Amino acid sequence: MTARRRALVVLSVAPVWTISAAVLFSLWPWKQAAMHLAVLGLLGIILAEFSIEGVLKIPFSCSYLPGRSNFHITLLLWIFLLAALILEAADNERKALQSPGATIAVLASLGAAAAFCILRNNWLASPSRAELRFEKIPHDQLVRLDVC
Repeated sequence: MTARRRALVVLSVAPVWTISAAVLFSLWPWKQAAMHLAVLGLLGIILAEFSIEGVLKIPFSCSYLPGRSNFHITLLLWIFLLAALILEAADNERKALQSPGATIAVLASLGAAAAFCILRNNWLASPSRAELRFEKIPHDQLVRLDVC
């Protein structure tokens, strides 16, 4: 779990946060830039924790099964939903960053959500609950031709 978390943070959250920090500190006043970066970092942690969730699988342990994806439809749906969500979140964040009390409330709620996600994933990955699965069908469920 620690290795998966570290890999996600280093490869996805850290580069976006670092580039955003360089751009924001050069364009915005330092207080607003620091608050926005705190929000961005906490959201990155929350998204990384949600992407860790699930059964541990060994990738590429099964063959490709064609015809099982509607990627183009799913991609378009997520683009429209994320665009609407980003616009609404940006407006709410702008309003919250104008008041110190609202800023503290937003950061506290995001921090609590991030802590909850981390603790939940640690609990789900405990040795008593962890289960490693291969992506292929178990032997007792295999269909055999028995041609010989």
